[in-house]
Amino acid sequence: MTDRGANGGPNWLRAAVLLGVPSLIALYLTWQLAEVRSGQFERLRESVERHETARAHDMDRMYAVMYAECLNQAVTDLQLSRCAVAFEGLMVKTK
Repeated sequence: MTDRGANGGPNWLRAAVLLGVPSLIALYLTWQLAEVRSGQFERLRESVERHETARAHDMDRMYAVMYAECLNQAVTDLQLSRCAVAFEGLMVKTK
C-alpha cells in the first residue's frame, strides 16, 4: 500500500516531480552508497584492530628474542646491563 499525497498521487511521485528525476536518482544512490560503505568501513576498522593486535604481539615476541640473544652474547656485567637498558620498556607483557 502506498501513501497518498493531498492530490491523490503517491508521495514518491510528488517528490520526483518537485525535485526532478535526476535529483531523486542522486539522492537514492547517495543513500545506497552510504549504507554499503558504512558496513565496509566497520569491517575495515575491525580488520585494522586485529592487525594492530597481531603486530603488537609479534613485536613483543621479536623483542624477547632479541633480548635473549643480547643476554646470551653478553660476557661482562657491563654488557648485561646494556642489554637491560637497551630493551627497557620495549617488551610489554600481553595476554
